Amino acid sequence: MFKFYDKVAVKVDGLCNLNWTFYRYADVLLKLTEVNWTLRQLGQSVSDADITKGINEVRRRALLPEYIVGEVDFLSIMSERAYELMLENYMLWDMRRTRKAITNGSEKFNSVENLVGHFPDRTWLPDQSYNHAIDVHELIQPIPKYDIDNNTKTLQNYGYTPKQIGQ
Repeated sequence: MFKFYDKVAVKVDGLCNLNWTFYRYADVLLKLTEVNWTLRQLGQSVSDADITKGINEVRRRALLPEYIVGEVDFLSIMSERAYELMLENYMLWDMRRTRKAITNGSEKFNSVENLVGHFPDRTWLPDQSYNHAIDVHELIQPIPKYDIDNNTKTLQNYGYTPKQIGQ
């Protein structure tokens, strides 16, 4: 993987128009599936083909069996995103975006639960260092110290240090 990093823009003047985001086609297809599935859940008229199109195109490329529309739900969409976009830092952003977490089961993802209050299964970690439920402040990122130093009016996001006035 490659991402352009302009040292002068980041460290000196903050001016660069070369840094841009890469979107994987699989990410776009799986978001399309999520949007179409959600629209149907909200009562909109969405065809079965539109719901299964994106997820099945990703699965075809991976030589996996295709879904029928009755098998596509939030858990299957998020599970497919977790498998397809593994090690690309999408899962954390998906959980923050949807406010939902998928839970580990036996060889597959098991269920969906609210992100706030979710206690991640870390039994596979040797040091067991993550030992608390996810809190509201973890829905946002801390503001980097460099940005706070650059603009003295910038306050840190809630729950991170240095603390904001009144926290």
